[in-house]
Amino acid sequence: MLFRSGYFLLALEGDFNSQTPSAEQQESLAALCAWAANRWRFDADAILGHRDLASTTCPGDRLYSYVASGDLGTRVEELRQMPSELVYLRGHEALDLVAEIEAGA
Repeated sequence: MLFRSGYFLLALEGDFNSQTPSAEQQESLAALCAWAANRWRFDADAILGHRDLASTTCPGDRLYSYVASGDLGTRVEELRQMPSELVYLRGHEALDLVAEIEAGA
């Protein structure tokens, strides 16, 4: 029998008690979860919100509903069937992209 333990922690920027995560944030979250699920071989039903493990409101009601409804898990399972590769951005390339996003481009 194989026992696995550990956490793959993700963060989205925003206050999701008062704002809804954008479609882009939801899709990025699903894509990263799908990549991680394939990489470490776990099922989408293992994806939890911080509040499932600790006394907190994290990740906020409006993001947690995406997790608890099963919509995130469904999208993760769809994406797991598609070939994907995580793209690493570092240095100026990463900083330039962050600046572009923050500028609302």
